Amino acid sequence: MEPTVSVLIPTHNMGKHIATAISSALEQTYPVAEIIVVDDGSTDDTRQVMEQFREDGRVKYFQRDHMGQGKARNLTLELATGEFVAFLDADDLWTKDKLERQMPAFSADQEVGVVYSDVVVMDENASVQYFPKVKRYSGRITQPLFSGNFIPMSSAVARRRALDAAGGFSESLNMGLDYDLWLRVSVVWKFIHVPGPLLLWRSWGGQTCSHNFRGRHDSDAIIRKRFVQEFPGVVSKERIRQTEALSYLRRGINYLSLEGDRAAAALDFVKAIRFEPALVGAWKGLVKCILPQGFYSAGN
Repeated sequence: MEPTVSVLIPTHNMGKHIATAISSALEQTYPVAEIIVVDDGSTDDTRQVMEQFREDGRVKYFQRDHMGQGKARNLTLELATGEFVAFLDADDLWTKDKLERQMPAFSADQEVGVVYSDVVVMDENASVQYFPKVKRYSGRITQPLFSGNFIPMSSAVARRRALDAAGGFSESLNMGLDYDLWLRVSVVWKFIHVPGPLLLWRSWGGQTCSHNFRGRHDSDAIIRKRFVQEFPGVVSKERIRQTEALSYLRRGINYLSLEGDRAAAALDFVKAIRFEPALVGAWKGLVKCILPQGFYSAGN
């Protein structure tokens, strides 16, 4: 008998897209046992849209009043009965063979806790925009994962007991809940990357990291600090130093290229150099900040 999979969909005001997301889960060539939808205080037509799935016993709809991201995601976990859980945000889509491609990795190795894939980015109208070129890893991935999240949330399928053992989602974070969870799971479990875009990820105007680089930087810094405190010695000191340097470098570049804030950028480039004195990109950025405006283009 095939292992059971619960699909977990937290949602808030996604009435425009949620039916398409649910349909992409129902149409999987690997059958799903159930689809758990937790509506966290939607004020749009989500409830009315969900009526079309009332007769399908696999779709289970729960309404709550503004629990917050962490609590809503943890509730989907609590309500799920499957041995495995697959995450799907309400505005994303799966290819029909997604689960069929991913599930064999779990039976092949009992130490595998999470299986994930590549993505295709689409716009709000589901028109494909681009295929992100991101280096992804399999096996024991804590070291590279510490340097930055490369696991798309809606591409991931997880062994339920791996998530339970890790304590589920943080309810104190506003961003990076998936990154925080993946790090904790990676201490014990293997991750497997299945090549190919099995997820169509919908990008919104303000959703990209470039539009919220300050919040992403701060959130990731908190997550990494907590992880190092909770799991001392798991990540090498060299990795920690390099990661901090690159984090400040990226934020400095964003300050310079997106906002033209040379003072803020210069401070971050200096911080990056303190962590990694040989980081050439930080020195180049600092020079751009010091030279008169006409000597450089902020986008270069």
